[in-house]
Amino acid sequence: LVHGHVKAVPKDEREVWMWKLMQLDARDYVHLLLIWRFNSFGHHTVADGLIMYDKISMLSHSCEATCCWHYGPNDSFVLRARVPIEPGDELTISYIGDEELFKSTNIRRQRLQGWLFTCHCRRCDEPVDYARGFRCTQCHTGVVYPYTEWKDGSSPINGDSRASRHRWCASPCTFCRTRLNESDMEELEDLERQYDERLAVTEADDEADIQLVYSEGAKVFSRGCHWILHQMDVWLAAICREKSDWLGAAAHQKDKADRFLSRVTPLANYSYAWCFEEIADTYLNLIGATSASLVTKAACNQMLALYERSFYMLT
Repeated sequence: LVHGHVKAVPKDEREVWMWKLMQLDARDYVHLLLIWRFNSFGHHTVADGLIMYDKISMLSHSCEATCCWHYGPNDSFVLRARVPIEPGDELTISYIGDEELFKSTNIRRQRLQGWLFTCHCRRCDEPVDYARGFRCTQCHTGVVYPYTEWKDGSSPINGDSRASRHRWCASPCTFCRTRLNESDMEELEDLERQYDERLAVTEADDEADIQLVYSEGAKVFSRGCHWILHQMDVWLAAICREKSDWLGAAAHQKDKADRFLSRVTPLANYSYAWCFEEIADTYLNLIGATSASLVTKAACNQMLALYERSFYMLT
């Protein structure tokens, strides 16, 4: 990717820069390459471009970051606080996209291995992972959240860490208060892995296939409580919008935003804000497709409240 850009530089200027590079100590050269690899940002308009920022590139990662960012005019970098920040507080951003942040701890940690570290932010070290809500196998109504007790000093760094695992535990069912045993939770974990693999080969526009996986997955995972159903809610909401099925779109969007994201990532971010804007747009289209005599004031107020919520998240 670099060679094409190098050849575009005039020959005399190129020779000067190549001579300067040759004067670098090999260790400094490796250091620069590592900085370029791990501290740069993908360019938002050029597919093969990377950008370095003086101070922003030094920010640490957190899955519950204190800041979010976007690109501004002329490749500027806009950093915005998500929480009140006092002098001396550390500024953090997420190295992975919002949609990855909505997934479970083991998935996020897998994605972050590209930066050669295991995340130990507050969200990752929290015992209960609220992106992994399973339907209780006893009452089939409530939700159980798994967590793992680890051996001394050990911690998961990938999706399959059975070698270091101590034992599976589960929070009490939110409805019947049953605590599932370790074998029950291991069975649910195996099912979760199978559904994860199934999603990887599922086309985002294949409605019939997604509905099939969704209906079966809803027997294992609790709606609005597990990232696998959340991913399918995203796909099905988009399909419903394409078909002008506004009621269907609203149902999946509400599972996505009101139930899942509000629990998993309550702090403001751009994707979360756009979710509420999407729901408001769906209400607007639904109102437009409904006889004026059937449109209630409550529906209009709900639509305006959603737009307002999205606006305040973005400002």
